[in-house]
Amino acid sequence: MANDSGGYEEHWQWPEDQRTQLVRDRDSALTAGNNYPNVSDSIPQSIAMDNISNSEDEVGEGAQLVRLDSAAPPPPRGDNSAETALDMVTITRLINRAETLLGNVQNLNAWNAGIDAQVEAFQERTRAADAELATINTRFDASVADALTLYSHLKESIQELKEKADQEDVAIAALEEQLQELHSKLDGMDDIADQLQSLAAEVELRMAAVVLRAIE
Repeated sequence: MANDSGGYEEHWQWPEDQRTQLVRDRDSALTAGNNYPNVSDSIPQSIAMDNISNSEDEVGEGAQLVRLDSAAPPPPRGDNSAETALDMVTITRLINRAETLLGNVQNLNAWNAGIDAQVEAFQERTRAADAELATINTRFDASVADALTLYSHLKESIQELKEKADQEDVAIAALEEQLQELHSKLDGMDDIADQLQSLAAEVELRMAAVVLRAIE
């Protein structure tokens, strides 16, 4: 049965007492004088492990381990018979194969747990980075708003200064006109002064003539 992490929490185990007896019978059969130098070569291809497809026995979604029904009666054992030795070797190989597959599943479960932890840590760092980025964006937006407000105030101030400068230019132009008029008036007064000086000289001459006549 698959657990949440994709592994198997249930697996078949041969009863310990029967497993011990099977291993003992196998060793006895191989060492009791029945020379079987290549026992594995005598295993029929129909039950050989190399002929079992790994695509369904090994790890995968919906995969199943090779299971032996522990409720089934154990295979018959003969005294030092080749058939008994063959059955013992075959069963032992099946047990070892199942245990290897179980170990692989457990290793994959541990590996998957490590991957899940790394993914969770990465997601946590991503969430922290997103929060920091949101804070930076908020501060940036506030800074942009402040800069736009300051620019608007500066623009208004520049416009006011320009208007005042235009008004001062008008006032300066008026003053220049008035000054020009004053210069014209002064020029006229100079002419009057010259005329007065000429008249005064003429009066003096006439007075001198009158005095001379009076003396005579």
